[in-house]
Parts: sequence; C-alpha cells; structure tokens
Amino acid sequence: MKTCPNCQSSVNDNECFCPNCGSKVDAQQTPDVNANNNNTQPNCNQQAGGYYPPQQSGNQDINTTPILVWSIINLLFCCMPLGIWSLILSVTLNKKPTRQEAEKNYKTAKIICLVGTICGAIFQIVYIILMVVGAMANSTTY
Repeated sequence: MKTCPNCQSSVNDNECFCPNCGSKVDAQQTPDVNANNNNTQPNCNQQAGGYYPPQQSGNQDINTTPILVWSIINLLFCCMPLGIWSLILSVTLNKKPTRQEAEKNYKTAKIICLVGTICGAIFQIVYIILMVVGAMANSTTY
C-alpha cells in the first residue's frame, strides 16, 4: 500500500490516483513492509482509460453565497440596475482564470451592492417623507 501525498489515505500499489481525493500518487513510492513483494509497477503515464482526477479551479475557496444573496436582495428591493450588475459579477466570480481577477470582481460586486443598498435606503426614506408631507398637506380640518 502507498500513501497519498495530498490526503494521507491508503492507496493500492496498482493504482495511479488516490480514490479519495483524485491526486496522482507517485509510482516510485516504496510500498509498506507488510505488502506483497511483486515488482509490477503501474504505468501511471498512460493516458487511455482509467481514472482521471477532477480538475480543480483555483477559486474554489471564494464563498460567493453572501454576495450572491445580497445582489438578489439589491435587485429586488433596492436598485435594480446595480443589483443586476452585482449579480452578474457574483455569478461569474469562480469562472475567472486567476484568483486575482476573481478577488477583484468580488470587491467590485461588494462595492456595487453597498452603493445599491445605500441608494435604495435613501430613496425609501425620501419616499416616506414625501408621502407624510403629502398626506399632511391634503388633510383639512373642519
């Protein structure tokens, strides 16, 4: 048995990839002392057939859920154009080729959401004030 260098789980001697995490296991690793002494090494450079590890994006650790929810709330209740813009940025966040571009889009979406929320709040306050003033102006006393 070999040990996976990524997740430290046990891997059979005839396997090239870890069944737990999909990382490539070095075929030249020395097997355990208790393993059988057959000298057949797997051909891990073979491309046809077999198990291929999942492709990992470099942006997987960016949590997009909070900014996505905030964008949807902005879209529905505050400022629709800014909500749409921030929603597009937050949905395409993990599709960026580099982590720096993804972080830049995350910060941009966060700023747009903040501006949209502030604009929506100001609009609601002004609307309420105008409604109260209008209601007071229309009321007549007899």
